[in-house]
Amino acid sequence: MAAAEDRPPTYPWLKDKVLGTGGFGTVTLWRHNDTGETIALKKCRWGTPGTGTENILTPKHVERWEKEVEIMNRLNHQAVVRCFPVPDELTGPQGDLPMLCMEYCSGGDLRKVLNKPENCCGLREAAVRSCIRDMTEAVAYLHSMRIIHRDLKPENIVLQDVDGKTVYKLIDLGYAKELEQSSVCTSFVGTLQYLAPELFLSKRYTCTVDYWSLGLVTHEIITGIRPFLPNMTPVEWMKRVRTKQSHHVCVYEGRNGEIQFSSHMFPECHISQPLRTRIEEWLRIMLEWDPVLRGQVLDEDSAKQFVAFNMINDILNKKMIKVFVVDLCRLLEYEVTESTSLSEVQQWVARDSGVLVDDQRPLLPRGQPPDPTRPAIQCWAPPDEDEWLLYIFAEGMTRPQVPPHFPPLVEAMLREPRTAVEYQTQRRMWAHAVFFLHREARLLTLLTQAQKVSMLHLMSGHAQLTKTGQRMLSDIAKLQARHHLFMEALNTDLDYYDEQASSGRLTSEKLYSGWREMGEVTLRQVHAVVERVQQLEGSLTALNTRILELQCSPFARARAIDSLDSVLTAGEDHYCNLRRRNKEQRATPHDNTDMCKLLLQALRKRDRLQQDLYKHVEKQSECCSEVAALSSPLEAVLQDAARTAQHISSLQKQRQKDIWKIMEIA
Repeated sequence: MAAAEDRPPTYPWLKDKVLGTGGFGTVTLWRHNDTGETIALKKCRWGTPGTGTENILTPKHVERWEKEVEIMNRLNHQAVVRCFPVPDELTGPQGDLPMLCMEYCSGGDLRKVLNKPENCCGLREAAVRSCIRDMTEAVAYLHSMRIIHRDLKPENIVLQDVDGKTVYKLIDLGYAKELEQSSVCTSFVGTLQYLAPELFLSKRYTCTVDYWSLGLVTHEIITGIRPFLPNMTPVEWMKRVRTKQSHHVCVYEGRNGEIQFSSHMFPECHISQPLRTRIEEWLRIMLEWDPVLRGQVLDEDSAKQFVAFNMINDILNKKMIKVFVVDLCRLLEYEVTESTSLSEVQQWVARDSGVLVDDQRPLLPRGQPPDPTRPAIQCWAPPDEDEWLLYIFAEGMTRPQVPPHFPPLVEAMLREPRTAVEYQTQRRMWAHAVFFLHREARLLTLLTQAQKVSMLHLMSGHAQLTKTGQRMLSDIAKLQARHHLFMEALNTDLDYYDEQASSGRLTSEKLYSGWREMGEVTLRQVHAVVERVQQLEGSLTALNTRILELQCSPFARARAIDSLDSVLTAGEDHYCNLRRRNKEQRATPHDNTDMCKLLLQALRKRDRLQQDLYKHVEKQSECCSEVAALSSPLEAVLQDAARTAQHISSLQKQRQKDIWKIMEIA
């Protein structure tokens, strides 16, 4: 421990590192030496003597900085970074600009997350939902406090772990930023791409400027790129985008350089189709060029209604179920309500997959079939439970050959791998290639999970069949014992009857023939039941052997994605290396041979593993069919054994009646 005289004046607070430096302030991480508590301290970096910025800090800057600190300290929302008083040890000299003391969000900012290669085509659905919900709630809160953020962008959204859940928080309200024409370029360096057009053009603005930025960020976290010509400067893309129609949510440059307007986001993303369609409807009002119309719809009376926040809240509350059609290796998604029936979902699956409803064998993740009398909502789970799906197995389908579905840019790249392309085009091509690798790995993971689900279903049916088989063996043993006693008694009676007949006593040929027939009939009945039991026991033993082999299969333990991990990592590394190219390297077109080689390697592994998995699933299906086929004969033989036992009892009673009648006559 350092001596007291060696401690810095800020002790017990120790400076850890600089977290970031913006156009106006610097944020530093401080850690409490005794408690380990961390804080992020934002300090104005202008005006400090000796920095050369003394003349930059105007009274207007000071006013705006102080206003930002004051406002941040009175905000209180879970999706806005929390602020609290600066510790006494860190308070600056009298007269310095106030500092802003904030919670330290250890997850970094959203830009850092988007820059990860696995997110080059957007975040996963659970993260998208959480981010949109947190950001819209934060912006709605700010607007309710009559505050406009004006600088929404991924760099101003940070991630914090709260009780194991990622919360997205807004930072840097930007109250010290000039919005006049003379200072747009200095105040918004690096952030112009997210500014609403009216801010960029220094026109009058309202809270709808945040709607525009929120729409841009939403598009980017879903697809990995901004919606409007992201490779152009704001001046360039605004000249083109201002002509877009209200329904356009994306404007991009085609491979031939032509400008394309689209009403849809790029399909190369990780969210479900129903959610994507809903969010596109919302983006159409959020990315409306005219700020007077933005975020609004017309009601039945043609009156404007602000729906920006209510609409997205309704969308995020809608329930989507995922259906994996095993034999097609295809993932389908559907929006359901409390009243949607399971049969409706199966009809949708038949429409979209071609697997007829009667041929569908639906299973839930634990191996049990869904209850056909309950609504389809039983197949839904919260979005963070990514592995909860409805699995559809097709009855009677031969082992399929499932071709890969290539994104158009990947298909073009594979068709002409040696054709050199410009950097920006290649970047999207390789991003879509990484997306393709992730999607194929995901589908293989689902196929692996499907065989586990099928195995759970098989083991459940087999366990029930085994119990029935044990009952059968127990009942047949009891039947044989009963028959043995019956025959012993019958043979004794017949022997005594023969004795009595030989001594000239009372006899009845009819009675004697009836008794002998009793023995013959029961013997035939019992032998028939025993023979069937032996046949079924042999079938059960053979089935048990096959199921044991399936349990010992490496597929019972392996993860499908393991075989694609190395290729997936290599694909991400290729993409990262491409992004690291310097300006000179980016100016020279490059071919796609490296990425194409990797894709072909992945396809070979994918095809091999897919076929192995389908063979395994086919064996499971055969065993499931055999379990179903054996269930009825087992139940039937149990019933026959019970009837035979009852028949033996009735014959025994009949013979006893006959004996007592003879005794009465005698």
